[in-house]
Amino acid sequence: MLISAKKYKLEENPTLLTTRPEVVTPEMRVLSTSEMQIFMEEVMRETQRVAILTDLFVGFRVGELLALNISDFNLDRQTLTVCKNLIRVQTVALSQENPNIRILNFDPSKKRT
Repeated sequence: MLISAKKYKLEENPTLLTTRPEVVTPEMRVLSTSEMQIFMEEVMRETQRVAILTDLFVGFRVGELLALNISDFNLDRQTLTVCKNLIRVQTVALSQENPNIRILNFDPSKKRT
C-alpha cells in the first residue's frame, strides 16, 4: 500500500471503506439409496456407461475422459494415466502439430498457414 500511496498520491487506503461480498455456497444433496439404485439402473442402459462410471468414480474432466486410449491403462499397476485432453475449438485457433491436443471437426482446407 505504501508504494501505491506514493505513486498515486493516496492519503489513505480506499479499500478500507468497502465490504466483501457474501459468498453463497450451494448445499450439496446426496442421493438416497433408492435414488442411487435408479441412477445406476439408468446408467447401465446407456451405451457410454463405461465412460459415465469412470467419470463418476475417478472425477476426470470430460476432455480427459474422451481423450483416453487403451495405452493409458496399466492393468498390472492398476493405474489410469491422463496424458491428453480433448477440447473443442475453432480449427484456426490451434496448431495441428501439438501432440497433446486432438482437434474435433478439423478441416485441412480451412487451416491457416
